[in-house]
Amino acid sequence: MRAAFRAGNYDACIRFSSDVLDQGFDFVAWKLFLLSHMRMRNHAFLARVVDDLDEAVDGDLAAVKFATYLNLDRFDEMKEVLLVQLRERGMDKLSLMMKAALDSLTKTGDPKFVAWCQSLPGAPVGSTFWRIVGSPGSRRVPFAAGDGPAILYVDISETIEHLETGRPFTGIQRVCTSLLSALNRLDQADIEIRVAFRARHSAYHLSVSLSEFCDALHNPNQTAIRDLKLLNSWCPAVQHVFAQDWPSLNQVRPKKSDIFLFPGVFWGPHFWNYRHVVEKYGCKVMVFIHDLIVIKDPAENASAIHNLAFVDAVKYAISSGSRILVQSQATRFDVLDYARGINQDVSVSTLRFGDDNLLKRFQTAPAVIPDALSGRRFMISVGTLSKRKNFVRLAKCFEAALPDLPADCALVFCGMWEKNSPEFHAIAEIRRRSGDRILYIDAPNDDQLATLYDDCHAFALISEDEGWGMPLSEAIEKRKPLLISDAGSLPEVGGEIATYVDPRDDVAIRDAIVEIFTGEALLERTRVAYSATKPRVWSDTAARLLELVAGR
Repeated sequence: MRAAFRAGNYDACIRFSSDVLDQGFDFVAWKLFLLSHMRMRNHAFLARVVDDLDEAVDGDLAAVKFATYLNLDRFDEMKEVLLVQLRERGMDKLSLMMKAALDSLTKTGDPKFVAWCQSLPGAPVGSTFWRIVGSPGSRRVPFAAGDGPAILYVDISETIEHLETGRPFTGIQRVCTSLLSALNRLDQADIEIRVAFRARHSAYHLSVSLSEFCDALHNPNQTAIRDLKLLNSWCPAVQHVFAQDWPSLNQVRPKKSDIFLFPGVFWGPHFWNYRHVVEKYGCKVMVFIHDLIVIKDPAENASAIHNLAFVDAVKYAISSGSRILVQSQATRFDVLDYARGINQDVSVSTLRFGDDNLLKRFQTAPAVIPDALSGRRFMISVGTLSKRKNFVRLAKCFEAALPDLPADCALVFCGMWEKNSPEFHAIAEIRRRSGDRILYIDAPNDDQLATLYDDCHAFALISEDEGWGMPLSEAIEKRKPLLISDAGSLPEVGGEIATYVDPRDDVAIRDAIVEIFTGEALLERTRVAYSATKPRVWSDTAARLLELVAGR
């Protein structure tokens, strides 16, 4: 029957599969029966059964469903089929599935399929979609080149990847989402702001309006979040199917008067995005350099390839004339010092972050807090495990302080930690000796983090270097006592509020831990310092960014 199907003898296929199905259900025969009816364009018959097909089970069934809905002009249902296939199989398999649905329509010159192809927005001719399903001679509608007032494009390619894959947000993604949310709250009548990203199946940047993106980002409706996660997977050739969710989705064609901002990761696989914008479009470019830690200490990152990619990207940013943004004076001095042998005329502006970071949970895990913390006072230290974070020294100093601490005191580490690292094993051994006085929460979701910040007695971060310290900002927002080191940018962030220690002085760290848990005078000093300190908010950061964009 396979040969008969390939030869187009669909009547024989229907008779054969019907005989088999009369004897009992057979999945292969069922697929042959439906596919043959689809190739014969018996949509009146298929319309009676297609709604009950489970398109997640098999790509051929999805093809039948898709072709039937296309014939019946049921575009909402077409969209649902596409979404299921994107989720189950990805864009490449989706294209193959669509080929099965559209081949017969192409060969017969079905006017609906021709009109459908002609309505598609422009896509690279070499893309997977056009290579597999594009009909010869169909009209590719190009995107119009931009005109009118200047536009600020904010690149969120890496943040979109985190949303799509479900990876927890790190500080970089919190910067992007917090900044975008603040920009969306401002009155930006002087300039249009759009978020931009390079979708995986497009050779170009795509963009959506800032308001549409933020509406989905803050919308508790799971459909909105689902569409947000799928944004990176969408090929521009199927844009019109999703138009009701992202009506402003379009290809980026910057003018020379436009500004392209890279607030997140601009190196590694995202270096292409950055360099492409600089060299092809010639528009103004602003790029965040959050720190130069791996340049100052290459051993901080175990991946030599990643280090080289970062160095190349930083050198390119400095030499290309892009305006560089940093969040602290410490990082600014590092960048200016590094740039002396590359481009002494580099423009470096400081844009301080807010403390009211967007803690938005996209994971489905509950906010479970260990029972061992119930009714106890605890200090938290948040971050990815690395040598410069100094977590091993903090654990050792806390263990040394235990004889002088009340029995209800504990230390809680939380973050994404490499389980095979020497630091992880060292802390595991200290935890073994200390029982439930030192705990670790692996990759906490945002609800867990928010609860820990709310309930903790104090916050500690004794890093040997930091570009800013997003967890410190989050602890400041919760007005917690702070034990931090006097290294990097941390004194700029902690101001008059924190208790400072030398990150290499074990005795000073141990004594500070004891004072934080037992010293009433320290708690009073902290309260007074918070009352005298003006809160840092992301709306001020966003307003300052717009001033820099306007050249003020």
